[in-house]
Amino acid sequence: MDLDIFYRHYPAVEADVQAALDESLSPRGPDLLYDLVAALALPPGARALDVGCGDGSHTTRLAARFGFTVTGLDPANTEAAIAAAGLRVDQRIEPGSEWGEYAEEHSANAPGRKLLHAARLLRDPEHYVQRFGRATYDIALGDCLWHVYRMLGKLTPRVYVLSVA
Repeated sequence: MDLDIFYRHYPAVEADVQAALDESLSPRGPDLLYDLVAALALPPGARALDVGCGDGSHTTRLAARFGFTVTGLDPANTEAAIAAAGLRVDQRIEPGSEWGEYAEEHSANAPGRKLLHAARLLRDPEHYVQRFGRATYDIALGDCLWHVYRMLGKLTPRVYVLSVA
């Protein structure tokens, strides 16, 4: 990285970069899960397995919204638990940073804008490179990265569509 770009160019455009990063990329929230389930058109009473259910909030919502009989499991090894239950993975969806972005945009107590900015930079780099150039993008991302451990996919949420093996 050219230090002249870092010390002279970036400060001149930093406010514009920050303003661009405050523009939403319209991430989908947890309703993505319910839209996916609705598209499956499963009948009321269908059995569902919520693997990695955490506190069970989606488990209870699936049961209430769709009339399913839902079992929630939160094992350390999701794929092994699926196989042990006699199921197979038909589809795996990784929302990546979208649910984290959604939470940042819709939370009154968001931990910081840098986290949201890093997620946006990583999700659509060309959007920012075209507008500000590669060097400015790299500087902006470097400035944000220490905030984004979760957004980098270390704790990536997953949605599995399963069927009997």
